Amino acid sequence: MSPKEILTKNGVGKANILALGKAFPHQLVMQDLLVDGYFKDTNCDDPELKQKLTRLCKTTTVKTRYVVMSQEILKKYPELALEGLPTVKQRLDICNKAVTQMAIEASESCIKKWGRPISDITHLVYVSSSEARLPGGDIYLAKGIGLSPDTNRVMLYFSGCSGGVAGLRVIDGRLTEEGISFKLDRELPEIIEDNVKGFCDKLLGQFGLDDKIGIDYNDLFWAVHPGGPAILNRIEKKFDLWPEKLSARVTYDRS
Repeated sequence: MSPKEILTKNGVGKANILALGKAFPHQLVMQDLLVDGYFKDTNCDDPELKQKLTRLCKTTTVKTRYVVMSQEILKKYPELALEGLPTVKQRLDICNKAVTQMAIEASESCIKKWGRPISDITHLVYVSSSEARLPGGDIYLAKGIGLSPDTNRVMLYFSGCSGGVAGLRVIDGRLTEEGISFKLDRELPEIIEDNVKGFCDKLLGQFGLDDKIGIDYNDLFWAVHPGGPAILNRIEKKFDLWPEKLSARVTYDRS
């Protein structure tokens, strides 16, 4: 019996991913030009820092990055290129506008693929680690795509990489004058590898899907926050997944 048949038999399975939408900043930066561009824009001449950033750019395997920052923004806010100056207000002004625009683009694309009227939407869950404002981004998104004022909304701020699964506490973050400071442990890929299968087994067990019936994780739909190639590779290995299940190339082409 397939996972879908079991879920249907158990009277569950009403929550499904019916469509996905995506949007990116319009500024494209090639990874191999990122370091030189950064040092030029900031007038930095620290050889040790440049060597470190160059090494980081190579090990991430990312080839292209889509960013909001542009020369026009740097001209408007030159203080962004200077270390130590208070720039939280400026950063939030930039992010609030850009995040709202991308959220609307992604949502409109998703709704179009979904194929149903927007009036059928009853709930909106909005997650962001790029903004801090009240009213929240959920209000601006709802207004931008024409949701009814009666739509139920939930807003989650600063969940980082665990925004999709709020219970996954893997980061330490705080809002500072210089921006949002995150600390990601080097052992994160190993921690995920050691715990992810037990988590997924327990989750599927609640719906009658477990190893007792010979569940094959390749039969399931996967939507994984990339988090870098090390995490993707560990998950792929742990579940013995086919390469196409994670579509790992997305982490090379976008960041």
